Amino acid sequence: MAKKQVNRIGASDEKASYLGRVFSLLKFLAERGDEGARVPDICHRFGIHRVTAHRLLRTLVDLSYIEQSPDLGYRLGFEAWSLGLAASRQFVSPAVAAAMKRISDASEECVFLMRRAGNDGVCTGFQEGVFPFRSFVMRVGTVRPLGIGGTSVALLAALPIEQADQVIRNNAAQYQRHQITESDVRKLISDARRRGYAYSQGAVVAESRTLAVSLALLDDPGAMMSMSIITLESRIAGPRRSMLIKLLQSEAAALARASLKTT
Repeated sequence: MAKKQVNRIGASDEKASYLGRVFSLLKFLAERGDEGARVPDICHRFGIHRVTAHRLLRTLVDLSYIEQSPDLGYRLGFEAWSLGLAASRQFVSPAVAAAMKRISDASEECVFLMRRAGNDGVCTGFQEGVFPFRSFVMRVGTVRPLGIGGTSVALLAALPIEQADQVIRNNAAQYQRHQITESDVRKLISDARRRGYAYSQGAVVAESRTLAVSLALLDDPGAMMSMSIITLESRIAGPRRSMLIKLLQSEAAALARASLKTT
């Protein structure tokens, strides 16, 4: 009996490992975006044989979760998009989407929404503005370590001090890749708390500037989010900067009041 139990556990572990590989591959292709990845890239990333990679890819292609591009690379397919679209309705409420549109309409800028996921922030929403700066900065699905870029700094600044410090320590290695230090991030957080909004200068794209505020929605207490405008420095100069900050803060306050009424 014991031997059979071991075999059953082994089979279960094998299935879990396979599923983990499937989801890891989908996440990898999501990170690669339109560029996708070819079989050698996938084999190298996951340490698997070409035969295993082809078998896995063929299954996902047949199910339409990925597709093969003309250059023989692989990228996410229709079913992955469909799942993402369905999930986006959960993570971007109609009220938040409407607030983002109002900000974009009034400012002509692109507006982004970020949600905390552990030590990272994930861009879950986007509203395009008349001024087209988004393609150089961030898109839905972009993952950033908290502390990299003003949108994620706003999230960190909204955390209790002890939690924020722990996230900063956890992300220390990530900061080094972006040539900033833990002290730099702590300074950004301190400034954001003092001002009531986060501001960053080209943490990822040198020409970009970010203004961001956190969202405190009591009807979704498990979600930590931030909303930002990302544009060029010339677009936030002088009185316009105050106008943009006021837009973000007033919409964030209105969302907070509305969430309070629903609790």
